[in-house]
Amino acid sequence: MAGSECLFHDDRTLFGEVQRDLQKAKWLPRKHAHRLGMAVCSCRKRKGQLPSAEVVAEIKTQGTDVLNLLAEDKSKFLPSTYSFLVDCINTARENNFSKFKILTVLVHAKENDFSLISREALCVNHPVSERDIQKEQNRNKKLTAHQIEIIRAKKAKKMKKDFQPVLVNMPIFPRNFKRLEDDLGEKFFQFVSKHKVYVEFDNAFNDSSIAENSESMHVNLYGPPETVKMLSRKLVQSAGIAQQAMNDSHEERRARKLVRLYQKAVADDAQQWSNDILDHVKERMEDDFALKVWKSSKDSHGKSKRSTVKAPTSVLDGGKCLQCQKPFSSLKDKTTCKYHAGYMTYDGSRGCHFWSCCDMATSMDDSMFDNHHTTGCCESVAHNWRTHAKANGKDKDDITLPKFYKCM
Repeated sequence: MAGSECLFHDDRTLFGEVQRDLQKAKWLPRKHAHRLGMAVCSCRKRKGQLPSAEVVAEIKTQGTDVLNLLAEDKSKFLPSTYSFLVDCINTARENNFSKFKILTVLVHAKENDFSLISREALCVNHPVSERDIQKEQNRNKKLTAHQIEIIRAKKAKKMKKDFQPVLVNMPIFPRNFKRLEDDLGEKFFQFVSKHKVYVEFDNAFNDSSIAENSESMHVNLYGPPETVKMLSRKLVQSAGIAQQAMNDSHEERRARKLVRLYQKAVADDAQQWSNDILDHVKERMEDDFALKVWKSSKDSHGKSKRSTVKAPTSVLDGGKCLQCQKPFSSLKDKTTCKYHAGYMTYDGSRGCHFWSCCDMATSMDDSMFDNHHTTGCCESVAHNWRTHAKANGKDKDDITLPKFYKCM
């Protein structure tokens, strides 16, 4: 009889697929979807009475809207599930309890009303205990990390018992596997979870690869042979691409580092060369004034000033060396300064002039520079330059004798 037809008991496998698809498509919530079989079963003694003719007519009218929604979400259902639901909606009659009940549940679900498949509506003869309430609350809670780890351990134990391991050698450095996970993304883990494949790392081999700096990594796959073969091919291919990208990136960073080291070495050599030149110049410039003149020719950055500024060495033009009396030519003068450290005096008994430092006879007819340069008893690596007398506000005509001349 049509009235005795039960969708739940006639084909429980098909009905289970319908129940799961309705839950995955978000038509029924998880906490109520598992009671759909109880709601549509026509074998129950307390299944309730059929509704009135007015309610039946209203439900059938709204069935058209349910069919339109099913057509929009057709991609979310299996073909068998979709054809089953369409057939139930089109052939639902008031004398067929199962089909009419499933149509009523879908109409109410469209308006987010799930009271027909709630525990209170279906379990009238079984009062809800505190334990049942706690189970319902726990079902809605998120699993903790410890609970997830326990579930994974149980699944891994079952997979190892049902399938033989398949060793996959991936051409990638073990510590770069994180990069491989980033490249594969969530699709990899969704694929592993959907096809029930368990991935186990060979820690002993991977540790030895890290110690030897080897681009080789071993993983064991547990699962159906065809799925494992497909996944192993994908892992090997993706690992090779990821490792090549890492090698290219490493070579690029290494090249940039070598360039920076080369530039730094060149800069250090140039700085050292500049420091050596500066030390050499400072050694030759024993006089403080000459050093100040040299510094004044440089700006704050150590660069020569522009030609628009008056040459800072102009104060030495017309001057001479305080030691050998050589006329000033340039601060870059590299000639040796040969001079007498004493003073010139006259000895009446000998009837000549001589130097007090070395008792060497000399003549007043020669210039002072010639007297020092030709017969000097002392030498210096740098001249002791002094400015011209007029530069210090003195008149040249007022100076009649050198400061080192002394009469006895």
